Amino acid sequence: TKVDADSPSIERALSNLILNAVDHGGKGCEIRVSVERPATLVVDDSGPGIPASQRERVLEPFKRLGSSSHGTGLGLYLVAEVARLHHGVLKIDESPLGGASVRLTIGEAAGSR
Repeated sequence: TKVDADSPSIERALSNLILNAVDHGGKGCEIRVSVERPATLVVDDSGPGIPASQRERVLEPFKRLGSSSHGTGLGLYLVAEVARLHHGVLKIDESPLGGASVRLTIGEAAGSR
């Protein structure tokens, strides 16, 4: 499947997802990055995860989980914006590793998810 995308934006989005997993996963956190068809990047981690009640909230600008979190609270929001600009979707769920699973699907593929 071929998808038209702005490569620098997708690179920044993936970088943000990985950095977010590193920052919030905790010491010894396992992080797995995978590419799935159609047009999906997945970052799974073994950290504490994101509670279901907070998954939509963390996609808002300047929202962070807990006061001990560092950063501006823009990382996941910017990834969600990249998804939106590419007619895609960003979904947060539970990871098979025990933590968070963040899926960025772009283009027409997002409609089938």
